[in-house]
Amino acid sequence: MKVILIGNSSIDRSKEKTGVQIDNDFDLVVRMNRYQIEGYEKHLGSKTHIWALNRTISLGQSRVHYNGDECDLNTEFERRRQLHPELDKMVLLTYTESSDTINRLKSKTSKYSNFEVANTTSLSTHLHQQWKKKMKVPFYKPPTGLITIHYLLETHEQIHIHNFDNGRSSHYWGDHDEQSQPQQSKHNWSFDEIVINDLVKQGKVIYL
Repeated sequence: MKVILIGNSSIDRSKEKTGVQIDNDFDLVVRMNRYQIEGYEKHLGSKTHIWALNRTISLGQSRVHYNGDECDLNTEFERRRQLHPELDKMVLLTYTESSDTINRLKSKTSKYSNFEVANTTSLSTHLHQQWKKKMKVPFYKPPTGLITIHYLLETHEQIHIHNFDNGRSSHYWGDHDEQSQPQQSKHNWSFDEIVINDLVKQGKVIYL
């Protein structure tokens, strides 16, 4: 099975055939957080099977809500599924080394249909250990993209990634909320770059 994870960085508009390649060549397409497709099919494709979500969006705590402050992800999921019927589920992926936290998140999101909370405790511990080996600054939780890569590698020997630039650019849909941009977050994007480059060298990750 060929798997690809699509990131949310600025689009390289010189690659006009990438969208067709994504839709035709991959069996499992994963997109994240506030991804958008309409108008970007040429560069990012349209097929989507899994919608990966961070904790703040899933709990309605992000700066941008779906369908009002109550964060009705069920309605947003059905809207997206009508556009792309292959959409199978939402998966909450977050950094935590605590099983209790996972259980609390399952309880808080039980109102959603087609929704899973992934057990990310092992991969979170692994990423924390990697940080201790590779970084000389205080630890800060990794972003959704890096967590999703490791989540997918738990069940697939190799994955492709596309539209990742490790926090260098803004979201491709022209987000007007500057505080929601990658550059404004507390994530240490150099850690992402180091870890992903290591995975590329190991043959586990391939840039499209």
